[in-house]
Amino acid sequence: MTTPFRALLLNKPNVFLSLERSPFLKWSAQSHAFETGKFTHVVHPNLPVFPSSSSSSDAATDDDLSSSAARGSFGLPRCVNLVEEEKKAFGSRAKHVQTLSASMCANAEHFRRQCEAVARGCEDVSHVLFVSGDDRKRSNDLNAVRMLEIATSMRREGDIPDHVKFAVVANPNTEKVSAEYLEQKVDAGAELVITQPFFDFERCHEWVESAKRRGILTAPSSSSFSSGSNASSASLVIGACAPSSRKDVEFWAKLVYGDDQFANILSSSSPIAKLAQEYEEKEKEMTTALYRDWIFERCELQAVAALGNPESAGVHFMPVTRIGYDIVKHLARRTREMETMEENA
Repeated sequence: MTTPFRALLLNKPNVFLSLERSPFLKWSAQSHAFETGKFTHVVHPNLPVFPSSSSSSDAATDDDLSSSAARGSFGLPRCVNLVEEEKKAFGSRAKHVQTLSASMCANAEHFRRQCEAVARGCEDVSHVLFVSGDDRKRSNDLNAVRMLEIATSMRREGDIPDHVKFAVVANPNTEKVSAEYLEQKVDAGAELVITQPFFDFERCHEWVESAKRRGILTAPSSSSFSSGSNASSASLVIGACAPSSRKDVEFWAKLVYGDDQFANILSSSSPIAKLAQEYEEKEKEMTTALYRDWIFERCELQAVAALGNPESAGVHFMPVTRIGYDIVKHLARRTREMETMEENA
């Protein structure tokens, strides 16, 4: 029997399925998810030097990450500096999406060098993902819109090949439902939008509908992730996460709603506060095996909701934890098994 996620994949043959390469976990904790071969794109964060794969713990310490960022911020972007183990796991099919953060660039000239390094140094790069980053750490006047303007100029001058497309992020949970900021990014040259996971579905639906009315979303049936640019609209890829506990949901509340708001959000009757409570209750009342099944189903439901949106051209998975990568691996392998059964039927 075809799973709901597999059924949606059948209806969207050119779907964008991406998986984030985490700088916060050992490679051994996430490699198995990439090795399923199910993902069309790998999203690399703007941390060129990752913690050593020989680390004795699953997660890197804050000091490890800080020193890695300091050593790598002026070095080669991750997609240009892959080790053989990564290349083998990603496979020849997967394209690369390299994040460039304004807060990790010293100035506009450094940003230009990073763009050129990505565009010329990775033959399988398909997108550069521009993010403003942490305002507290940014010592320049760059933001996502300004980065897009510079990159668009570089493309016109021939410094960035036409096949390398420009992507941005969006957070419909908190951004104005008018989608005005997204329109600014599309006008500046964004061709792909990757959202944070949806938690307030009603608000997010209004945001997507506003973007659609503004004419800035490319219809999924006409989405292309490898051809030339379309400056008037962008493809939409919706984020999906895989929390395994209340603590994970609280992590996402902080990430999505910000340091100033997440505590109030979690103490309210918001959708994400209710979700955190549900995780806590289910973990207490279920056996370990049943709870693992339940959190897997939650991830699949998120993926189905993301891919099932009429305006969505794909799903971006952000597992975050070791268990999160296990969940995504399970979903990818089960989908692959369904494909094999259908082929042999």
